Amino acid sequence: YLRSLGDLKLDNVNLTASDLIRLEALMSLSVDSATFSAGIKDIQMTATTIDLSNVDFPSSSVVNLSTLKGGVDGKYPTFGSPNRAIGRVNFINNVSYGGKANPLHDRASFDALGQAIQISKLP
Repeated sequence: YLRSLGDLKLDNVNLTASDLIRLEALMSLSVDSATFSAGIKDIQMTATTIDLSNVDFPSSSVVNLSTLKGGVDGKYPTFGSPNRAIGRVNFINNVSYGGKANPLHDRASFDALGQAIQISKLP
């Protein structure tokens, strides 16, 4: 469990746990080049804005991402740096689920591969 009362930036990290990994930031949470342990069951990220790059969520995990405004159309992150939005979950570059061969780069790929990823609005 990592928490920041401001911004939290993680670059080139290996996050290992058996059950739960929770990352929280009051403002911005930025994760770039993170590796998660293969058997992790639950990944939770909460912040005003979440920016993800070079992240592969393990296929065994349920991922909960909560931001100020929640998902675009109630479900989706933004895709690509030009579409980055404050208060949203932003898949900036190379985000995948269950292996790098399963990229999440648009709504169609998110619908097909991202069923275990939930994006919600902060209460």
